[in-house]
Amino acid sequence: MKNFSISRNAIGTYLQLFQVEIEKLISSMYNPEFLIKENDFEYSFLFLDDSVLVLIIKGDNLLDLRPLDYEYFISNDIMLQFLKMTDLPPRIKRYCRLGSERLKEEIKDGLKIGSIYSDHNNNSIIWSDFDLQFEIDDSLRLATIKK
Repeated sequence: MKNFSISRNAIGTYLQLFQVEIEKLISSMYNPEFLIKENDFEYSFLFLDDSVLVLIIKGDNLLDLRPLDYEYFISNDIMLQFLKMTDLPPRIKRYCRLGSERLKEEIKDGLKIGSIYSDHNNNSIIWSDFDLQFEIDDSLRLATIKK
Protein backbone atom coordinates (compact mmCIF):
# COMPACT_ATOMS: atom_id res chain seq x y z
CA MET A 1 0.00 0.00 0.00
CA LYS A 2 1.31 3.43 -0.91
CA ASN A 3 1.41 6.12 1.78
CA PHE A 4 -0.18 9.35 0.57
CA SER A 5 -0.31 12.78 2.04
CA ILE A 6 -4.07 13.34 2.44
CA SER A 7 -5.47 16.85 1.85
CA ARG A 8 -8.07 18.46 4.08
CA ASN A 9 -10.38 18.49 1.07
CA ALA A 10 -10.17 14.70 0.74
CA ILE A 11 -10.78 14.27 4.47
CA GLY A 12 -13.77 16.63 4.30
CA THR A 13 -15.27 14.68 1.41
CA TYR A 14 -14.75 11.40 3.26
CA LEU A 15 -16.47 12.82 6.36
CA GLN A 16 -19.42 13.99 4.27
CA LEU A 17 -19.78 10.60 2.61
CA PHE A 18 -19.72 8.66 5.88
CA GLN A 19 -21.23 11.23 8.25
CA VAL A 20 -24.25 9.10 9.21
CA GLU A 21 -22.08 6.06 10.01
CA ILE A 22 -19.62 8.22 11.97
CA GLU A 23 -22.48 9.74 13.99
CA LYS A 24 -23.83 6.26 14.79
CA LEU A 25 -20.38 5.10 15.85
CA ILE A 26 -19.89 8.09 18.13
CA SER A 27 -23.37 7.64 19.63
CA SER A 28 -22.59 3.98 20.32
CA MET A 29 -19.71 5.09 22.55
CA TYR A 30 -22.14 6.43 25.16
CA ASN A 31 -21.53 4.52 28.41
CA PRO A 32 -24.44 4.81 30.88
CA GLU A 33 -22.47 2.75 33.43
CA PHE A 34 -19.95 5.55 33.91
CA LEU A 35 -21.81 8.83 33.73
CA ILE A 36 -21.10 12.00 35.71
CA LYS A 37 -23.61 14.85 35.79
CA GLU A 38 -22.52 18.38 36.54
CA ASN A 39 -24.79 21.40 36.09
CA ASP A 40 -26.27 21.12 32.58
CA PHE A 41 -23.60 18.71 31.35
CA GLU A 42 -23.12 14.96 31.39
CA TYR A 43 -19.78 13.27 30.96
CA SER A 44 -19.84 9.70 29.71
CA PHE A 45 -16.55 7.82 30.09
CA LEU A 46 -15.53 5.02 27.75
CA PHE A 47 -12.51 2.97 28.82
CA LEU A 48 -10.51 1.74 25.86
CA ASP A 49 -7.33 -0.35 25.89
CA ASP A 50 -4.93 2.57 25.82
CA SER A 51 -7.01 5.63 26.64
CA VAL A 52 -10.14 7.04 28.20
CA LEU A 53 -12.64 8.76 25.92
CA VAL A 54 -14.97 11.31 27.52
CA LEU A 55 -18.16 12.25 25.70
CA ILE A 56 -19.34 15.72 26.70
CA ILE A 57 -23.11 16.00 26.47
CA LYS A 58 -25.59 18.80 27.06
CA GLY A 59 -29.23 17.78 26.78
CA ASP A 60 -29.54 15.68 23.64
CA ASN A 61 -26.40 17.14 22.06
CA LEU A 62 -23.07 15.39 22.13
CA LEU A 63 -20.79 18.44 22.08
CA ASP A 64 -17.30 17.01 22.10
CA LEU A 65 -15.07 13.98 22.57
CA ARG A 66 -12.08 14.36 24.86
CA PRO A 67 -9.37 11.69 24.87
CA LEU A 68 -7.44 11.22 28.12
CA ASP A 69 -4.62 8.84 28.84
CA TYR A 70 -4.78 6.57 31.85
CA GLU A 71 -1.71 8.23 33.40
CA TYR A 72 -3.69 11.46 33.52
CA PHE A 73 -7.02 9.93 34.58
CA ILE A 74 -5.48 7.82 37.39
CA SER A 75 -3.29 10.53 38.86
CA ASN A 76 -0.31 10.18 41.16
CA ASP A 77 -2.32 12.15 43.74
CA ILE A 78 -4.81 9.31 44.03
CA MET A 79 -1.91 6.89 44.44
CA LEU A 80 -0.58 8.97 47.34
CA GLN A 81 -4.00 8.83 48.97
CA PHE A 82 -3.92 5.03 48.75
CA LEU A 83 -0.47 4.93 50.34
CA LYS A 84 -1.65 7.09 53.27
CA MET A 85 -4.70 4.95 54.04
CA THR A 86 -4.37 2.41 56.84
CA ASP A 87 -7.59 0.45 56.46
CA LEU A 88 -7.25 -0.80 52.89
CA PRO A 89 -8.43 -4.24 51.81
CA PRO A 90 -5.55 -6.79 51.81
CA ARG A 91 -5.36 -7.05 48.02
CA ILE A 92 -5.04 -3.26 47.64
CA LYS A 93 -2.36 -3.22 50.36
CA ARG A 94 -0.45 -5.84 48.36
CA TYR A 95 -0.71 -3.73 45.20
CA CYS A 96 0.56 -0.70 47.13
CA ARG A 97 3.57 -2.71 48.30
CA LEU A 98 4.24 -3.78 44.71
CA GLY A 99 4.24 -0.14 43.61
CA SER A 100 1.88 2.44 42.21
CA GLU A 101 2.19 1.14 38.63
CA ARG A 102 0.71 -2.21 39.65
CA LEU A 103 -2.14 -0.51 41.50
CA LYS A 104 -2.80 1.76 38.50
CA GLU A 105 -3.00 -1.32 36.27
CA GLU A 106 -5.54 -2.88 38.63
CA ILE A 107 -7.65 0.30 38.57
CA LYS A 108 -7.34 0.47 34.78
CA ASP A 109 -8.49 -3.15 34.47
CA GLY A 110 -11.43 -2.47 36.81
CA LEU A 111 -12.48 0.50 34.68
CA LYS A 112 -12.29 -1.49 31.46
CA ILE A 113 -14.27 -4.50 32.74
CA GLY A 114 -16.86 -2.38 34.57
CA SER A 115 -16.15 -3.29 38.19
CA ILE A 116 -15.49 0.43 38.70
CA TYR A 117 -18.61 2.40 37.72
CA SER A 118 -20.52 5.56 38.57
CA ASP A 119 -23.40 6.05 40.98
CA HIS A 120 -25.75 8.38 39.11
CA ASN A 121 -27.42 9.60 42.30
CA ASN A 122 -24.39 11.22 43.92
CA ASN A 123 -21.78 11.35 41.14
CA SER A 124 -19.53 8.95 43.03
CA ILE A 125 -17.34 6.37 41.40
CA ILE A 126 -17.68 2.95 43.01
CA TRP A 127 -15.10 0.17 43.04
CA SER A 128 -17.43 -2.59 44.10
CA ASP A 129 -14.71 -5.24 44.51
CA PHE A 130 -13.21 -3.31 47.43
CA ASP A 131 -16.09 -1.17 48.72
CA LEU A 132 -14.24 2.02 47.77
CA GLN A 133 -15.61 5.25 46.32
CA PHE A 134 -13.93 8.02 44.37
CA GLU A 135 -14.83 11.47 43.16
CA ILE A 136 -14.06 12.95 39.76
CA ASP A 137 -12.54 16.44 39.82
CA ASP A 138 -13.18 19.36 37.48
CA SER A 139 -10.35 18.11 35.23
CA LEU A 140 -12.25 14.82 34.71
CA ARG A 141 -9.85 12.60 36.62
CA LEU A 142 -10.05 10.41 39.70
CA ALA A 143 -9.42 12.87 42.50
CA THR A 144 -10.45 11.75 45.95
CA ILE A 145 -10.97 8.44 47.70
CA LYS A 146 -14.10 8.35 49.83
CA LYS A 147 -14.58 5.41 52.16
